[in-house]
Amino acid sequence: MITLIKMELRNCLNRKQFKVMFIVLLLLVIYSFIDTGLIVKGMSLSGLRSGYEMSILQHPYGQAILMTILFVLPLFANIIYSDSYIIDVKSGIYIYITTRSKKNVYIISKAIAVVVSTFITFCVPLGINVILSIITFPSISYETNGVPPYIIEYNPEELLNWLRIQNPLVFSLVAIAIISLFASLYALLGYAISLNFGRNGLIPIAFVMLAYLVIDTFISLLPNGFHYQLTNLVLPTTTVSAPYFFLCIFLILLLSVILLLRQLYIVSENI
Repeated sequence: MITLIKMELRNCLNRKQFKVMFIVLLLLVIYSFIDTGLIVKGMSLSGLRSGYEMSILQHPYGQAILMTILFVLPLFANIIYSDSYIIDVKSGIYIYITTRSKKNVYIISKAIAVVVSTFITFCVPLGINVILSIITFPSISYETNGVPPYIIEYNPEELLNWLRIQNPLVFSLVAIAIISLFASLYALLGYAISLNFGRNGLIPIAFVMLAYLVIDTFISLLPNGFHYQLTNLVLPTTTVSAPYFFLCIFLILLLSVILLLRQLYIVSENI
């Protein structure tokens, strides 16, 4: 299985879709950094906050770009490698691989590759933005005269506010990990759909993105619906409750696992 996973990851890195999505995300986070820098250019030192708060994760102007990424998160995530099974079947590579290894091992290996490659694609660019912000901007917030901003702007409704208070670096890393995790979950769901119902590479991509938009639209119509929208769920400043947060992760993962197990069962029956 390790050999197959390495092969799948290598195939993903060589794909045009992966390269395009990585470059797009990298350009977006670099643009966010440059835009934030231009906004504060010429501002007195007393108007600057710490590097952690000037990144795409927390700065208001940076978060506007982050929201754009989160709005199309399932689309970006599924373009990377989720349709690779369908492409393998159409090209005949599927038959070549499965004659040399078990089909269930092939399916699981590709699932792992989908999750890992998607996670890296989002994690690295966001991490670069945070690093650039930390290097460029002050280590303390001069806007609050060196007083930690959470003392003035503490918001108990934010799920991760306590972590921002305890350790801003860890907060940034966790925020990046959460965004990358949800991207991986959406990619895994798209892959699982392609295994069961996909005949066209656009089907899993379109289905996951459409479901994402429909669910978000429906939730937005509910009282205080914004707090429960999937786009808000992934924000570093999300105001959802911890039970709801983990419930969403569980449901997306559960649906993906069910679809994967269904395909593995079909494969075992045909052996």
